[in-house]
Amino acid sequence: MTRDAQQGLLERRPELRAIESAVERVASGSGAVVLVEAAAGLGKTRLVGAASELAEAAGLRVLAARGAEVERDFAFGVVRQLLEREVRSRQAELAATADGDAARLGLAALDLPTGPQPASPDPAEPSHGVLHGLYWLVVALAEHGPLALVVDDAHWADPPSLRLLGHLARRLDGLPVLLVVATRDGAEAPEALTALRGEDSVVALSPRPLSPAGTGRLLADVAGTVPRERTVEVCHRISGGNPFLIGEVVLALHQSGQEIDDTTVGGLTDTAPESLRHAVMLRVGFLGQHEVSVARAVSVLGPDSDLTTVCRLAGLDRAAGAAAIVRMVSARVLADTNPQEFVHPLVRSAVYADLTVVERSLLHEGAARILTDAGADPARVAAHLLLTEPTGDPEVAERLLASGLDASEKGAAAIAATHLRRALAEPPAPGRAPAVLAALGRVELVTGDVAAAREHLDAARRRLPDVADRIDVAIDLSTAMTAVGDYPGAVAMLDETAAGATGDAALRLDAVRTTLALYVPPLAPEAQRRMLGYATLAGDTPAERIALANAALATAFSTASRADDAHPLALRALADGTLLQESGLGAPWGQSSYVLLFAEDYDRVARECGHAATLARAQGSPLAATSVALGGLQLELMRGDLAAAIAHGEGAVAYWDGPMADTVVERWATAAVGFLVDAVAQTGDLARARELVDAWSARGDLDTPERIFVRYGASVLAEAAGDPVAAHEEAAAFGRISALVGYEDRTAPWRLVAARALLAQGRRDEAVALADEAVAIARRWGTPGGLGNALHARALAEEPAAGAEALEEAVGVLRTSQRRAVLAGALVDLGVLHRRAGRRRDARTVLEEGMDLAARSGARPLAERARSELHVLGARPRRYLASGAESLTATQRRIAELVAEGLTNREIAQAAFITQKTAETHVSAVLRKLDVRRRTEVAAALAEPGA
Repeated sequence: MTRDAQQGLLERRPELRAIESAVERVASGSGAVVLVEAAAGLGKTRLVGAASELAEAAGLRVLAARGAEVERDFAFGVVRQLLEREVRSRQAELAATADGDAARLGLAALDLPTGPQPASPDPAEPSHGVLHGLYWLVVALAEHGPLALVVDDAHWADPPSLRLLGHLARRLDGLPVLLVVATRDGAEAPEALTALRGEDSVVALSPRPLSPAGTGRLLADVAGTVPRERTVEVCHRISGGNPFLIGEVVLALHQSGQEIDDTTVGGLTDTAPESLRHAVMLRVGFLGQHEVSVARAVSVLGPDSDLTTVCRLAGLDRAAGAAAIVRMVSARVLADTNPQEFVHPLVRSAVYADLTVVERSLLHEGAARILTDAGADPARVAAHLLLTEPTGDPEVAERLLASGLDASEKGAAAIAATHLRRALAEPPAPGRAPAVLAALGRVELVTGDVAAAREHLDAARRRLPDVADRIDVAIDLSTAMTAVGDYPGAVAMLDETAAGATGDAALRLDAVRTTLALYVPPLAPEAQRRMLGYATLAGDTPAERIALANAALATAFSTASRADDAHPLALRALADGTLLQESGLGAPWGQSSYVLLFAEDYDRVARECGHAATLARAQGSPLAATSVALGGLQLELMRGDLAAAIAHGEGAVAYWDGPMADTVVERWATAAVGFLVDAVAQTGDLARARELVDAWSARGDLDTPERIFVRYGASVLAEAAGDPVAAHEEAAAFGRISALVGYEDRTAPWRLVAARALLAQGRRDEAVALADEAVAIARRWGTPGGLGNALHARALAEEPAAGAEALEEAVGVLRTSQRRAVLAGALVDLGVLHRRAGRRRDARTVLEEGMDLAARSGARPLAERARSELHVLGARPRRYLASGAESLTATQRRIAELVAEGLTNREIAQAAFITQKTAETHVSAVLRKLDVRRRTEVAAALAEPGA
């Protein structure tokens, strides 16, 4: 028999050359991905084996795994096969280097924790943190030498493992890792892998059936004689050129003692794939009953088919079982491996399909019992329990509940739901059903099955005996209800749940209830009053700190409030970082930080965002990172650093517009879009601003409290584009919806946009009324930035002489604030009035200052306007050229800030969710544009005036 025939590699030279090339790239330090897609029996496994041999010969460490039907609901089962042995062998060194590193999240996913894990801010988050951590665990392993990660039968892999394979495939640039994945094509191909076909970095191989000549060669090699041309033709027609089926033709004829010719081959219709089961079982049955029992045991056990376990499940002693396995290897039913495997997945499928429903259930039940006795991983045991018929065994329900919770913690929500539904069907012991219902409802919420989540969470809430447990479930249920806009129903449900609640639990429930009531216009005034009532709390308990965050926000939202009233409440809620540690980057932290932003305590907001960024990196969480990015966007927009604001904003929108898109965070998402449009429009990039507004306007009704920030962004864009009618309409719509819920957002000054738009239309009286209202609210609030901005808008409505005097007041107030871009606008408008009044020297002074401030803020249209005015005065202002920090792109600015914090390239890659090579490329560009040689100089370059 030829070497190619022995290895099943006939007519596979192009595929082998592609694999060899990929191995060479990895051996030289680059990453490579090989995706093998083909129908069953066409030689995928042979190619995977060849890839492993080539990789090993080139010095790569080969880590292999294989999907199995029985383990589709074993979360990260394939990943554990792939990495666990290697990781355990290096556990000590990996644990030491993973301190403070995202890789420790990967260790935890393999049940190898390296210390306390930071709490996740959202139930959907574990999956993203785990994928992030496992990727960096692979990076850590690759630092010990190039790797080959080889996965066969990926069409049977569990979904979380498939997500990781897709995640890895797009992030191997510059990493010495070869990823080889084999999967069936067509309807059986996993979407996570077929999506890779179009990637430039992926080598996609699709082995074709053998040609008639190839069929003849294989038939001759397997049969040991040269077949006649007619025999080859018939064999090729029956087998379709499928190498595995050609082998089955020969085996079937040998089994029956027939010669191989066109007549005997033509009679073997049972070798077609759809009827292969009969042929396989005839071959197994011919060997004997012991062999049938072993075959069935191996088909059920899958990767757990070691000799001891197979013998126990088959009901054979060790000697009899071993003898049966030897005969099955000789008959080409089992491969010569340990643990035992069939020679081909089709054989396993044929054996398994031959079992009746009752036989399968009993064998999986026996497998679960044997594996439990052997101390196997509970998740592996649960994979078998899923395939048994319910028998009313409370212990089975408890095991499935535990495995479901474990899968949920690892981010495998869909698998968790499968386990928990099966636990519910068992059913659980009396009194345990509510716990299962609650767990099931929570994971259904994560998977997006909101209707089922509502049903199961409500059933759990009604049946749980403990008040505190009922409140926890009720809060989760409120999330499910508000996800589909049912705020009134959520408030009513929380009111119902509050009966009998006392102490901290009752306070926590009420705090959630009042927050949701803000989105129900008829209930909003009463909700604000209740929230304001929390202001007297000391903040000594977690619930009190959450309530204080509500009180701070309610105080800030009131048009009659003062910053001196709201600011202390926010500080008490934050409690020097305690709230962040207790509640993560959820609503209470966001509300409190938002109030500090309203109060213009920018230095404190910057410190809070710094602490939050550290936590977000520790969690490996895109949602947490984007929560911080939203805070950074608003902070830098207020301070007038438009490049930094856009860097934060583009990062936030990118995450929310990708895998994290979720109705639960819709309000945060639209807030990020609204403020990002504001920043982008000020730089003059109206095309990008329009793109953002159009994309997010298409997502649903904007006249809701959750989506109004897109309206604000649209108003700013319309004003910048010279469309005062649209600017007024959008700003007024924002104000109208805000008023329904008593919402005064001091970072989105809609009255000022509307007033300027009315003035541009000649509607001076209406503009003055709105501007006067804004000035009165700002004076009561008492912060210089907000007041100066309002005074600026009001001054524009005055006659020139009075307007100049009013602008002088606005400029004086703004000089005491950090609102650089707002001050620049007031200075330019003041300079224009001075020029028109003939005060040329005064005009030139303030115009030059305004132009410089505008240019350093990144407000190019404003800077150009100032330059034009200076030209009218006869001045020759220098052309402002972007350099240094101002020349950085949004992404580069974000990377530069991470460099300034002292992060390494590896840490930057982890924080920004990019590859290390991409981080290195960005850092090199940052150093070049900042004209510095050392990373330690970046902070100073960013801190220069205008940076």
